[in-house]
Amino acid sequence: MDNLVGTLGMKKIAVFYQEDAFGVAVLEGVKIALKKHNLEPVALGTFPRNTMDVGKGLEQIKPANPEAVVMVGTYAPLAEFVKRARADRWNTIFLTVSFVGTEAFAKAAGKDGDGVIITQVVPPPSRKDLPAVTQYQSAALPLVSRNYSDLLGLVTGVRQAPSAATTSSISSLVRAGAYNVNGQRSMFNNFLLDALDDNAYGESNQGFDNQIIAVPPDSVAQFQVVTDNESAEYGRSSGAT
Repeated sequence: MDNLVGTLGMKKIAVFYQEDAFGVAVLEGVKIALKKHNLEPVALGTFPRNTMDVGKGLEQIKPANPEAVVMVGTYAPLAEFVKRARADRWNTIFLTVSFVGTEAFAKAAGKDGDGVIITQVVPPPSRKDLPAVTQYQSAALPLVSRNYSDLLGLVTGVRQAPSAATTSSISSLVRAGAYNVNGQRSMFNNFLLDALDDNAYGESNQGFDNQIIAVPPDSVAQFQVVTDNESAEYGRSSGAT
């Protein structure tokens, strides 16, 4: 609702819902969201649960000429509602929730389903312990620093190693490519580049990269971090590979 009203400037929003507890619950949620903008639904349309009887609801909403219609129900009746509205040349945005079943709705609505907005429940971006989140962040977040190894920061149990520099002139340096994994010092990580050793070994490289060659991210086709149960092909490392 915030995007419809605040971003798109819409004021006339209707609700088409199935006549059951779930439909009423979503309706009440829409009302609460609209109330924050000093608005209320311009029209309400209903249909009996487990039926395709959407005609009545269509006629209940049509006179209000809504800019957007929030739909609640299963895929078949909602697809039928959208088809009829499109055939009647409604100039409106249709929205529904993930309950509809995205793939089933798209198949049932066909080309008339183009442009219908279906909300989805997704985990918060702060949940770095979930693979889906880290995969999304890896694809969506720009590597401003141009260090592909910064993607290590998205892996659970990994923190960037603090600088161990002792002189005030470089005390603010961040150790590029240096990460503590599983509580281990960064020197216990294992960098492989095209299956070849790419490690800058030594305990005196504080403030410097733990890799010999830090390739630009544009040339990296595949990036993988292994933090436990390493295969023998990766050698032996108590940190990460």
